[in-house]
Amino acid sequence: MARILLALALAAGSGAVPVPTGVSRTTLWELWDRSDFVVLGRVEKIVSLRREVPLSSFSRISSNDLWRLDPHVPVAEVSVSRVFRGPPATQSLLYLACSTWICDTTQANPGEEALFFLRRTDVLAGAGPTFDAELATTFGAREVLSVNLAGRGRMPLRVVDGRTHVDYWEDVVPPGNVTTTEGPEPERASFVRSMDLDDVSRTLDGYRQLRDSPILTAQALRRSTEEQSWDLHVAEDGSSRVIVHGPAESMDRPCVPSRDRERFFRMEPADLDSLLVLLEGTWAWELPRHIGRSVPGSGRHRRLRIVNRPGWQDPTIPATGRAVGILVIDDDWMADPLRRAWTTRLLRIWSRLRGSFDIPGSADHRAEDGRWLAEPR
Repeated sequence: MARILLALALAAGSGAVPVPTGVSRTTLWELWDRSDFVVLGRVEKIVSLRREVPLSSFSRISSNDLWRLDPHVPVAEVSVSRVFRGPPATQSLLYLACSTWICDTTQANPGEEALFFLRRTDVLAGAGPTFDAELATTFGAREVLSVNLAGRGRMPLRVVDGRTHVDYWEDVVPPGNVTTTEGPEPERASFVRSMDLDDVSRTLDGYRQLRDSPILTAQALRRSTEEQSWDLHVAEDGSSRVIVHGPAESMDRPCVPSRDRERFFRMEPADLDSLLVLLEGTWAWELPRHIGRSVPGSGRHRRLRIVNRPGWQDPTIPATGRAVGILVIDDDWMADPLRRAWTTRLLRIWSRLRGSFDIPGSADHRAEDGRWLAEPR
């Protein structure tokens, strides 16, 4: 009876075009961040492995878990051509090649090339000794991963006008620097699009740099309804990610796709060099907690965090570095020579950072800072 029910359930869905579902929208950064492996690869083979299905499962199973009644589990092997996250020497990976609930779009096609976002999972825990033995015989003692974000982490490659693109569900939101175009199938045009592989590759490489070798972050709160708050993250090689937030007056929070704008870019070499020169003598443990005065009603509009990099041997400073609040700068504050020196250096760093991106509406303090930077020290 269970086999009949399963067959009816699968038949009902066979041949149907997938439709948009309740999977939460997420940014490309979050998808990368929540994956254990992000790779370009090719599906070399798909093998159906047997597993035990206890009779007790029939009474406990829900409509979302009908796949658990199938005694055969498809496992796909992917040969890896490029690694964006995970050990660089990774040559091949395995993933569960079927849907595990009603909104899951996971599948595998022999010979298909794709960008894969894969994560570790316990969904096959308890598959039984038969499954474990067949897995070891077929692929060796290896883990079986799952496609992240209910299958949206599988993005097939195709060529559009001579350029390679990856097809993605709009549950994944790429940053503004990534070129997108219509998807491959008109019947799914409302929720499947394509993005340029070169743009995506540069962005994913940059994400790794931002995670492995950050040097600083900067945040600015809007001061009026005409401005928007923003966060900027910069890596040692100039990889940068800026998030311009929507109406909420907050900073240093995740990007919300429905109202925020995200962009990845690389700083110009000359701008990066001048920034690194300014940072060279800015030791995290010497930084003041803030520069400027606290004025009622003004708020702390800006924050700069310089990361505690490997050469800075002060165990009292956390690896995340030290944050400096930038408050209201006035003549009384700048009258003190030591305050003036720190303030000038930090404002120059801020000016370099804010000049690295141009997104309309983003809070910008360079005009008011210019007075202090123009005056002789």
